[in-house]
Amino acid sequence: MSLYSTSPHQFLLEHSDSSVIVVGVQEVEDLKPRRHEGSRSKALKRVMLSTLGGEYAPVVMTSLGAIHLYVFVRKDAIPHLKRSSIVTWEVACGIGNVVQNKGALGVRLTVAGKSLMFFTAHLAAHQSKIAERNADFWRIMKVELSMLDDT
Repeated sequence: MSLYSTSPHQFLLEHSDSSVIVVGVQEVEDLKPRRHEGSRSKALKRVMLSTLGGEYAPVVMTSLGAIHLYVFVRKDAIPHLKRSSIVTWEVACGIGNVVQNKGALGVRLTVAGKSLMFFTAHLAAHQSKIAERNADFWRIMKVELSMLDDT
């Protein structure tokens, strides 16, 4: 579901019956070298924590450049979360596969005996970049599949 037509607060409230909520966002901040977290990502975290904080615990909050991935688990499901199962990964797909303006973030975790894997990606835009986008997608899938091999 897109946040385009609703506020992050409303979106989170509409999905608050789930045991696990995963939010992946791109272009949260302007791409520029930073030593500290930017104001927009801080604001997004505040909205999510204030909206979900009573019922959910944040178990993953990670970023790659302006790409962010957040995982919240309902507090009554925390006893069923295998904390040692939480693994995160990232794949930079910008210039030279180093610059973090494009890429993907992923997470694998086990809740109630079920292994879950999620990822969010921000890939090259426009029709002229189909080959690059497809190549980046398969690089990301290769990393994701290697995470399955580690189980």
